[in-house]
Amino acid sequence: MSKIKKNNSHYEKIYKELKKSIEKGKIKEFEKLPTEMQLCENYDVSRITIRKALEKLEQDNLIQKIRGKGTFVTPMPIVQNKSGLNKLFDDIKKSGKTPYSKILSIGIFSPTEEIQEQMEITTENVLIIEWVRYADNEPILYEKIHFLAEKLPGLEKMDLSDKKLYDILEKKYGIVFEKGIEKFRPCILNDDLQKLMKIKNCNLGMEIEKKLWFNNKIFEYTLAYIRGDRFIYTTEYKK
Repeated sequence: MSKIKKNNSHYEKIYKELKKSIEKGKIKEFEKLPTEMQLCENYDVSRITIRKALEKLEQDNLIQKIRGKGTFVTPMPIVQNKSGLNKLFDDIKKSGKTPYSKILSIGIFSPTEEIQEQMEITTENVLIIEWVRYADNEPILYEKIHFLAEKLPGLEKMDLSDKKLYDILEKKYGIVFEKGIEKFRPCILNDDLQKLMKIKNCNLGMEIEKKLWFNNKIFEYTLAYIRGDRFIYTTEYKK
């Protein structure tokens, strides 16, 4: 770490240098930063200056202070492009992490009244997949997926933990969705979701409600909850 010339903006220079080191991976995810006193010595500045730089890094969600333990680099958020299916799997890999899913439950059930209403069905059975999606060893998203079960024989017996679900639907079952709608709502994650996703210091999240159509029928209804501190969503528009 370099010495910083003292002027009115030197805390900004410290902030930018640390930010660049984190984003370039020179300071790794979950790595503990030097103490404030050590940073003061490294940069030859006051403690107030270091605190201002660290506060700005914390506002950017690049670091996290844990009482009694120190200051640590937070995992970089996953930038997800919402331009197609299977994007979460691909975007996790692009971020340099390994995607996989931990299945909490899977099976074929009679639909509840709510699912009947959402999927516009009456007596058709639904295949329900409830899982937590991971990037490396960190849980980032909870999903409860409802499919029309009739056209997916045997799917509930497959190992889906490291597979692209929509690739399986297309290649094995010939399911190609013709349209879909997703609704995004900011939310406070409840205690159960915080435990599932091992969240300690941020209960802000996003609820995603999704419907996909196949053969002019609602074939999938999904409700998902994502961590607000681990995602950046992007949408691409083309002429």
